[in-house]
Amino acid sequence: MTDDRNELHSALRVFRALLDHNGMISRTDQPELFDLSQQKEIRELLEAFEQELSFHLLKVQDRLYLIPDMENTTLGFSMREYREDISPSARAIDALTVSYVQMYLCWEFYHGKNASDPTVRTFIRMEELLKDVDALFDRLRKSGAAVSEIDASSEMNFELVAETWQNRLIEEENSRSSKAGIVRIALNQMIAHGLLLKAEDEYRPTRTLHDKFIYYYLDSDRVQEIHAIFDEMSGGDYDAEN
Repeated sequence: MTDDRNELHSALRVFRALLDHNGMISRTDQPELFDLSQQKEIRELLEAFEQELSFHLLKVQDRLYLIPDMENTTLGFSMREYREDISPSARAIDALTVSYVQMYLCWEFYHGKNASDPTVRTFIRMEELLKDVDALFDRLRKSGAAVSEIDASSEMNFELVAETWQNRLIEEENSRSSKAGIVRIALNQMIAHGLLLKAEDEYRPTRTLHDKFIYYYLDSDRVQEIHAIFDEMSGGDYDAEN
């Protein structure tokens, strides 16, 4: 009984450390906890946590990540978090737009066809991202039936986001819901969660973001699904290499 309690206590320590460190522990920074997480009995307890609490544990070399399931708003991002980062009076559509800007930014970094490493760029500037997102939403707004079909099959609501985006000012003093304000919030939120680094005017993916995309999000099925969505968005003119 004592051993069981000790193992449960150790598993809870590992879980708590993952929550306290943006979903990642490493042998370098938390050697004791990382080594505990690799012990058979504790790993089995963590696997039980995965099932009951709707998350996935991903080990990449000497790093362990906690990745919440898509529907998990307790451990993952929630629309409430997105809204609060914009303003107390932010609308749900503003929060949705921030999440889509982040989705597009990740695609900008990782949309190559090389299965072992789909990285196509290592940094982006805010002005570039704003221009690219603006062009994307303009294409969506003009694509009509195509984007409606995507929304119906994926429950993405791209059509409403694109229409609302058109009515936003590019920049407005002290506005967090302008186009530039939305993009800044998307970038800053990812920095706060350890997914981006800012060096002067360049935003770069962290090792955490890179590991999660290469070893979890971009398995072959997900890559094909993403390419198919962007192909429909562009009316069939989308080229995954460009």
